[in-house]
Amino acid sequence: TPESIVARYEFARDVLEVGGEIARARDEHGQVIAEAQRLGDRNSEALGWLGLGRVRWATGELDEAEGCLAQAISIARGARNRWTESRVLAHLALVHRGRGRVADSLAAFEAALHIGVDIGIRDDSTVFGGIVHHFAADGRVDEALALYEQAMDLRRDG
Repeated sequence: TPESIVARYEFARDVLEVGGEIARARDEHGQVIAEAQRLGDRNSEALGWLGLGRVRWATGELDEAEGCLAQAISIARGARNRWTESRVLAHLALVHRGRGRVADSLAAFEAALHIGVDIGIRDDSTVFGGIVHHFAADGRVDEALALYEQAMDLRRDG
């Protein structure tokens, strides 16, 4: 079901990735994509590609990460899922940053933040929600991106 696919995605993201079980997380995200495609669930498929992109970024596979995130953003936009699009753009910013493409990184992160503000993401219980809240208060993209990168590095190195 769509709910079980999302549960698999959340397990990979919140348990396996955080626990450093990157190979298992990668496999789970692959399963998310396969199951979502079988059901025709484009929203969940975009999450699977986002997860794969995040895992590839965490292991320094920036080409693969960018490819996965490009797939995720295309699907999210096609499904008009701005919530997922915002997260994909935020992770794409980290990939650009890892490649030294500062202007691209800031542009992607600014787009992610603006979507977050537009759709009302201001939940301080998540890293991205907290960053959107911070950005809405002071409007500095560079500072918001630095905070996000630091938080994601801590999570990755966890």
